[in-house]
Amino acid sequence: MSEWCMEPKAFTGTLGIEEHKASVSFTVGLDKAGHTHIEFERLPLNEQTAFLQTYFDKVEQGRFPRFTLVGEAGDRARFECDNVILTSLKPQDVLAEGYRASDEAPRYVCTMGPQASYSLTRITMAATRKKDVDDPQGHKGGALPVLLWRVKGFDSFQILSATCPLGVIQMVGGTDMNGKDQLSGFLRISAASAPPDVDEWRRQADALCRHIHHVMSFAACAMLGVPIREFYHENVVVIEAYSKSGQQRSETPVFHYLDMQDIFDCAVRSHFEPAFEVKNLHFAIQWFAMLSTAIEN
Repeated sequence: MSEWCMEPKAFTGTLGIEEHKASVSFTVGLDKAGHTHIEFERLPLNEQTAFLQTYFDKVEQGRFPRFTLVGEAGDRARFECDNVILTSLKPQDVLAEGYRASDEAPRYVCTMGPQASYSLTRITMAATRKKDVDDPQGHKGGALPVLLWRVKGFDSFQILSATCPLGVIQMVGGTDMNGKDQLSGFLRISAASAPPDVDEWRRQADALCRHIHHVMSFAACAMLGVPIREFYHENVVVIEAYSKSGQQRSETPVFHYLDMQDIFDCAVRSHFEPAFEVKNLHFAIQWFAMLSTAIEN
């Protein structure tokens, strides 16, 4: 079985910061843990690339300089990331061996230091290329939009399913992860009919996924990681990848993995028809699901 969610793909483009840019060739892959791997071909150290050394050493108040990386593949797939951190340089050659991309504000998950940024990694490609993107249900794109969040830390024996005004929503989890820091399943919304405004449909679908994600995190008693989000429409897939720390798991989930359908139905229903208005529910769930490192007597 492949170790990749998306096999490493070759791109050519530019790496830059402020007004500086250098032409680069690189590969991008997404592994089964949802981590993004970027590898660059070696660059000669010359006038065009000298700024990399200058900015690499320019660390201010614990903040590492953020580079912008864009590129295009031979099949016209496009890559964008405006939050690349170079982690090593070698004499006579410039070589980037890794990066960290920060999560959505205001969570502080960047391993290079706390950041509050909306930066992310985005890849746009043809969704019909099954060999590029691993979808456990074999989705290859189509006329109707589909939003898929890949989830870590979620266990479920059943395939959870419900219908809603946005279409059909499913959530799938693992049963044999045994604490592995890997993608365990996904949350997916498929439109049942063509929406009049696809962008608005996606905005509403994202809001629904966000609500379900929080409720199911409550059920698992651990904040479920969502390092990869994919949006399919008309044979194109847009992949957004976020940096995440290792997935935490609870030894005492609120709901057993054999009996998740009821809480899933409640999550869907409460988004569209809440029994009463609740303020700051997501914050309360995050606090509840946070694993404590202190022993309380």
